Amino acid sequence: DEFYRCMLPILDRRMETEHRRFKWIISRIPANSTVIDLGCGYPVWDGELEAKGIKYTGVDFSQNIIQSLKSIRPYQNWVQSDIFQYQGAAQVVIGAELIEHLPCPLSFILLADSLATEKIIITTPVELHAYCHRHIWSFSREDLLRLGRLVGETTVEPIKLTEDGSAVFYGLEIRKQELRHFGSTIGANA
Repeated sequence: DEFYRCMLPILDRRMETEHRRFKWIISRIPANSTVIDLGCGYPVWDGELEAKGIKYTGVDFSQNIIQSLKSIRPYQNWVQSDIFQYQGAAQVVIGAELIEHLPCPLSFILLADSLATEKIIITTPVELHAYCHRHIWSFSREDLLRLGRLVGETTVEPIKLTEDGSAVFYGLEIRKQELRHFGSTIGANA
């Protein structure tokens, strides 16, 4: 009883921040886009995607999560797969609360780059929180800019999620650019 009484306010705040974070993500997805959500877990959005005409595919390693989601939301596409084995393409690739858990965040950026045709959207905590678990990495704004700029034009902004307006997450938006061929610039000044 004592444990639950202490944890309920934390869990309530957690659900509120999750909803605000997903609203931020959805606001960056163009209407009528195709989306792959890598490591989707149990996403809290429902209705917002359909309202924008978004064709959504959620990918998660957990067979239990995918089976549950298929029974709850059979109208959406759910795929049980290791994200690094998944093959597909979409205009937008999402990695929400994922890169901080991966041994090599750069591998996720490169994976997302190979799957996205237009944009990559990533969220990650500003700092480790009491309710977070299994985080390997904590990123600064500069770290995220460096990672994102490897594959496209990048913006990083704090997502204001708390009552006092403080940031709990960073939102990283990478707009893909056409590949530049280095050969065209070699020797140009010779």
